[in-house]
Amino acid sequence: VPRGAVPTVGSPDQYRDGNAAKVWDLYIGGSARTAEYRALLTNILRAHNIKTVLDAAAGTGVDSVLLLEAGFSVKSVDASDQMLKYARKVRWQRRKEPAFDAWEIGQGDWLDLANVEDTVTHPEGGYDALICIGNSFAHLPD
Repeated sequence: VPRGAVPTVGSPDQYRDGNAAKVWDLYIGGSARTAEYRALLTNILRAHNIKTVLDAAAGTGVDSVLLLEAGFSVKSVDASDQMLKYARKVRWQRRKEPAFDAWEIGQGDWLDLANVEDTVTHPEGGYDALICIGNSFAHLPD
């Protein structure tokens, strides 16, 4: 997938200017996300014996980080390089932690995950779960 990929062919990358990415964590709660949200998400995944997760519209990586901290193996993709810049910064800052060192972050269209093969390596047999949390569905074409 080339740099600057967009959610769907012909749709503009609404995050291209980087302004939304700068405040995204504040907008969605960032590190102050509630303990209840963390518990809800991780408990649902653990109840289904989930180990590997693809965060298909990862944005700045807030949910990916939450899952990595909870012990899940996570790979993250998003179409916006501006949003992913923040996820990559967190990965770099925490690279000495094994889960963060192994965290793969790739750019690609979450509507066509087969085309993100060159940005993340998918586990043999696929993922146990795929999450797409937040406002991603608002970016679907009409």
